[in-house]
Amino acid sequence: DVTDSSLAEFFMELRRIRETPVDPDELERTRQYLALRVAGSFETTGQMAGQIGTLLTFGLPLTWYDDYVRRIMAVSAEDVRRVARKYIRTDSVAVVVVGDLQKIRPSIERLGLGKVVQRNP
Repeated sequence: DVTDSSLAEFFMELRRIRETPVDPDELERTRQYLALRVAGSFETTGQMAGQIGTLLTFGLPLTWYDDYVRRIMAVSAEDVRRVARKYIRTDSVAVVVVGDLQKIRPSIERLGLGKVVQRNP
């Protein structure tokens, strides 16, 4: 019953992060969250292996985490907006919606978000 309004909200948030500076309190809470969870990412052997795997996957140096927290704490609202503008493209997003086609398709199409394509199982 709320698929259309959920999609509208979802796309509104995607556009907002591209155009509006992130709230300073929200940015600070996020920086703190990311900084505080770093130590917990290295507690077990499996987590250590996972972190090393991430470094290898993305071609990052083994020293990547040496100043990670400093770099996270230096992220500005403009950095968030710049990266959002580069990587969040609302004109090329693919959204998968599962439900009763007869009920949800008309309201989704009225949103004008793009072409609605039906895929059969």
